[in-house]
Amino acid sequence: MRSNDYMTHSEIRLQLETKAREIAISLGDRSTIQIDNGGDDEVGVAVEAAVRDQSAMYKKSQMTTLREIRLALDRIQDESYGVCMECEEPIKPRRLEVLPWARYCVPCQEARDLAVKRGVALPDAEPELEVA
Repeated sequence: MRSNDYMTHSEIRLQLETKAREIAISLGDRSTIQIDNGGDDEVGVAVEAAVRDQSAMYKKSQMTTLREIRLALDRIQDESYGVCMECEEPIKPRRLEVLPWARYCVPCQEARDLAVKRGVALPDAEPELEVA
């Protein structure tokens, strides 16, 4: 990134594509992990279940991020990148530096998070991903 300017769309695209590749590699590596609990005792079974649950949560999180990255790449393509999908105002460049796949400005994201916490169904909420 240039010292006195924000990233260009081509620089953002490269950053997003690099992150997507890293996630894809990470997901590939994690799928080959085998857990050996050393026996069938209760503690070993509990540890195995906890590790499996943690691995599933990690995979779900990474898949969600990968989906968000792909959507951000689509927004770059259709020239809507950097515009909040809720209020249609520009997303602050600092937010995009920290979270380049952000779909919402901070106030709209906070409102969405609060609505979800309260159990409000959001009209454009993404469906949950199935983790195999």
